[in-house]
Amino acid sequence: MREKIGVIRRKRTWLAAGILSLTLMTSSVFAWTESNPYPTGVHNGYSYNITSITYVYGSGSNANIRAMTDINKSDSSPSGNVPAGYMGAQARIYNEKGELYESSEMKYNPSPTVRWSVETSGWKGEKFYSQGKAMFYNANGTYTEYTAYKSPLGEATFIQNSKQIDYIKDKYAMNINGDTYGSAVSSNTDPDLILAVGTNGISGYVKSSDLVPEVDSPEAALEQNKTSDRTIPLYDVNGETQIGVFKLVTIENELLPESHIEQ
Repeated sequence: MREKIGVIRRKRTWLAAGILSLTLMTSSVFAWTESNPYPTGVHNGYSYNITSITYVYGSGSNANIRAMTDINKSDSSPSGNVPAGYMGAQARIYNEKGELYESSEMKYNPSPTVRWSVETSGWKGEKFYSQGKAMFYNANGTYTEYTAYKSPLGEATFIQNSKQIDYIKDKYAMNINGDTYGSAVSSNTDPDLILAVGTNGISGYVKSSDLVPEVDSPEAALEQNKTSDRTIPLYDVNGETQIGVFKLVTIENELLPESHIEQ
């Protein structure tokens, strides 16, 4: 079981230059942008900041766009690492039309850490947004789902190092089956059917329940981590006729235990 939390307006409190440090050590990143960090409530004693990031990875003909969702334990949380399975992150890339073009799985921190981030595998597009999702364990058999702020619109050729405080979109259209549908970008909660582009280039809808399976414990979350590179159905607007498939591909970043942080 999970509850959903939408976006609220907050003031930016820190820069994300360090977020890409793990990537920068092993790759060529020449343009990036980030959202404001989204501050969460307290979940089982811990609170967090979530940031949506987009960046261009590589150069020349090998350049592609990646999205990252980065979670950091907040300074107000107890000292020590957050236990395994408490933090889940999902990275998503949307095109300028608000169609979901690429997504990672929802992945949970596999060992104790103060920071956890997940990336998409890369998309060769032009203009795009990143908007992350996150899940946090509540210790009563539930997780709370958050939607991070979306990043500013970026372009593959140049991305400004800037911030964005969003939107709130509360209403979706409804199909003949009573399911809500539409773009999940600039939205505080996902519709039942999320506008997406399949591997065949056709626009359709993926079910939010397929995109983010529910878990009810850290043990179940870690079991869910074993799932990778899933392919889920792409449907028509009524969520009945399959018109293609959508593939989820994930890159997990290195964990950052508290003992490794420079004071």
